[in-house]
Amino acid sequence: MTLPTIIIDSSKCTNPLECKVCLRICPEGVFALHPVKLHKFREANPEEFELYPWHRSYCTMCAQCVENCPVSAITVTMDEGDEKQTELEGKKSPPSDRGSDANEKAGDEADKYNYNLSSELLNDTSSKFEVGAVTRHFAELVKESSTDRLDEVASEVYSGYAKDLIDDIVSESGHHMDRTAEIIMQVADKTGVRFPSIPQRILEIVMLGTRPNDVWVLNECTTTNITYSVSECGTYDLLAELLGKETADKLPCRHLCISISRQLCSAIDMDVEVSVNSRMPDDDKCTFKVSPK
Repeated sequence: MTLPTIIIDSSKCTNPLECKVCLRICPEGVFALHPVKLHKFREANPEEFELYPWHRSYCTMCAQCVENCPVSAITVTMDEGDEKQTELEGKKSPPSDRGSDANEKAGDEADKYNYNLSSELLNDTSSKFEVGAVTRHFAELVKESSTDRLDEVASEVYSGYAKDLIDDIVSESGHHMDRTAEIIMQVADKTGVRFPSIPQRILEIVMLGTRPNDVWVLNECTTTNITYSVSECGTYDLLAELLGKETADKLPCRHLCISISRQLCSAIDMDVEVSVNSRMPDDDKCTFKVSPK
């Protein structure tokens, strides 16, 4: 399978965390932000984030990112060797002169050393665990009971959802093992160190599979902590729509991330403490810190 090549000119895209145009406009959720450098005891500064085509296998070459980027930093092309190779800036690339045998061999090598998450796994996860559906169910339960039980109901609903979600991902991941996952498991088996690499990988599947339009970053990923922030949260926005902003600002949706964070580590038989270090209403983001007990 030939995938698009997505090039982001970082000399032009200097503050994607503030811009987020492509993150909002991409219908397939191809892009993600990640910090260029992880710091100990502090979060990355806004200018220390880079844009990355995290899930380029979803790209349909619709060109919305290219056409709407305010600084013209994005170029999308088809990989060399595809008959329909097209550059989305209007320039047609010359056809490949490699023979079909060479192309077939290159394709086999690409499949053998595929480091991307399986699109089939992400699609299956998305279809089975649509986070909007469980949030609407939670909202209905709150309307039927009382806002006094907001946290109690949220914890119950989201913890059940998180357990089923993580159990399914762990079960299905073995059937969709990419090269990155193979290396993670090999290192974990050899060293006995499973935190943070395995929970981090599961977290990536959770976020890309169930919340592809949310904006989130890993702030810290060490043997003592996983810290991540969510600055644009569809669940928070949906709760504000269904129950009102005052109720949403109480962050019942934090139980979603807390429950997921706990279940990430339950998958490797590890008890953890999860703390909320920043809150969306006050800090324009929620930050969660996961620490082994």
